[in-house]
Amino acid sequence: MPLGNFTVTDVNFYVTENQNIAGVQSSALITLTPNTGYQIEAADFSFQSPVPPAINQGASYFQQNGANVELLAVFVDPTLMPSADLEIPLCVRGFDQLIGITLSGTYAVATSNATPTANGTYSASGEFNTTQTVLTKTFTATSGYYFYTLPTATVSAGELSNYAITNTTATDSNSNITSSTFVVDYTFPTANVTGDNINFVANAIEIFVGTTYINSYQVTRSPLGQFGATRSMQIYGDPGANYTLVVSPSVGADLTNVTGVIDSTGSVIIETVFPSVSADETYTYTLSGDLNPSNICAVGCPQVATFTVEQVTDMNLTFRLTSNNANVLVDSNSTYTQVLAANQTFNEISYSLLISVSPQNGAVIAETTTPTTGNMTPLTAQDGATNGGTYYTITAFTPQIASITNQYTLRLTYVLSNSGSTDVINTLNLDSFITATIPPTPTGYTAGASTVFSAVCGSTGIAHTFYFTGDNIAIGVTTYTDYTLSNIFVGTGGYYRIDNSGFTQAAQINSFGEITSLSLCP
Repeated sequence: MPLGNFTVTDVNFYVTENQNIAGVQSSALITLTPNTGYQIEAADFSFQSPVPPAINQGASYFQQNGANVELLAVFVDPTLMPSADLEIPLCVRGFDQLIGITLSGTYAVATSNATPTANGTYSASGEFNTTQTVLTKTFTATSGYYFYTLPTATVSAGELSNYAITNTTATDSNSNITSSTFVVDYTFPTANVTGDNINFVANAIEIFVGTTYINSYQVTRSPLGQFGATRSMQIYGDPGANYTLVVSPSVGADLTNVTGVIDSTGSVIIETVFPSVSADETYTYTLSGDLNPSNICAVGCPQVATFTVEQVTDMNLTFRLTSNNANVLVDSNSTYTQVLAANQTFNEISYSLLISVSPQNGAVIAETTTPTTGNMTPLTAQDGATNGGTYYTITAFTPQIASITNQYTLRLTYVLSNSGSTDVINTLNLDSFITATIPPTPTGYTAGASTVFSAVCGSTGIAHTFYFTGDNIAIGVTTYTDYTLSNIFVGTGGYYRIDNSGFTQAAQINSFGEITSLSLCP
């Protein structure tokens, strides 16, 4: 049962009426267990009057067992069990305490034109589920500088939910942020914490008094797809600042060539339409005008005045079956190609495919060895580090021969993570795994069957086809209905005409397919 911030166990056992309780069980061990975030000590607990007459207070005691406290309640000997259930309530005096938790961590500082610059440590202690301020850091811009981008504080190691970081700023008369203060509050968990880290970033830029500049821009610089797109560039600057934006392909007319002045809103948005292409293209952005030399320049500034954006054509991911066997038909069904936008993320999408080859020239396909993904070539095609950046995993690979069409099929499933910039081809050459052979010409034909020898020899028209092991036609051999010699011809014991190599014979064939007599026809 709960008592304060700990729980207490009950002890129950059976005693026969009028039997000595102490003779059945001399004592009861009662366990006190603290709740999460709390601790209890045996020294803090004692009996409180009145003590039940069945309990020997002098012999009973509290003891520590790890985080728990145990009460060994010793029964008075003798104590007789009454006729009804007996409940012995114990009153004890004691208290729990919150566990003191400690926190120790580090912080890293990345600043420019601001102080402080040194890394440091922080530490604190408190009770479970209490909150206190563990660190306060104020970053001050160097005289003549301000924080164009507000400083940041990020918990890079540690339980983020335990932290609450607030920020306040101070500005000059022109509303430039010159100081930024972070107050880090921490809520203590159930155990001591070490190894936490907070990253502070505070970069200040120069305050230009009486000048008008283009201060920054924002534009997407990731590669464009083959079919083009419309992208916007937003240019930020002081009202009255002049700008010129040129976006040009490697060859041909500019896509964008705009000159203007920043208005009172402090920014302007310029759109560029990129066309579809059939080959890779590179576009050059060039921003000029009243550029802030501390922010935008050729090199060494937060942003460059000239940069390029790539436009890449689609890439193909191909799986194909090949064979040099003239009896194997390799056609459009033997190749599967997925056209992918280059350099894209596909978030583990699963794809399935079926490719096949067919027998031709009357041949029959048979599997000799079952291939695996390791038999596809080149193996580097399955590794994004060597195939141009296409990352995928083959998760199912099932080759088999179709029972009706005799096609050799491959069912394949792959999970795609990323597409690269170059085509990827996976080839499985089947010559080491299948045969495709033309069945042998039937050894003999029958034009009828009869119990009369002469009637069979004079019959015309093909009614049955026979096959013989090793083309051997003789008394005692077995006849088959297929070239693979797997189905025995069931005869009636009568005569069957067999034409072979320019002469005709009449054979008697029994129900076991065995030739019992063989005679040349006149």
